[in-house]
Amino acid sequence: MNGEYFVVMNLEVFSFGMFEKAVDYEDFEILGKKDNVLLLHKVGNRSVLTNQQIQTILSFYSRYSYRLVFDISKEVSFLAQKSSDEKQHMRMFFWMLRQSVAWALLEKEDNTD
Repeated sequence: MNGEYFVVMNLEVFSFGMFEKAVDYEDFEILGKKDNVLLLHKVGNRSVLTNQQIQTILSFYSRYSYRLVFDISKEVSFLAQKSSDEKQHMRMFFWMLRQSVAWALLEKEDNTD
């Protein structure tokens, strides 16, 4: 894991629990949890996300039913650089979140071949 922010989505209950407990050993902290979605952040760097932004990200990913673990550092970096008040920037951010799911699915498919 090279990035600073990761999403863990819809793992089985046992795997999800194990992942939550193992996160401390991998130098990651849990920024938030909603349903079966975890937002992780690398320990040692200060998180740039507000509580509202964390909840927005968790709500967005909780709509998906895929089982994935993937990096969203680039998306978070975009959000941190832009004003969240501007609708155009938020549209772009949500588009980036949708694209992150698509890329994670493609990567997962490549790894299973």
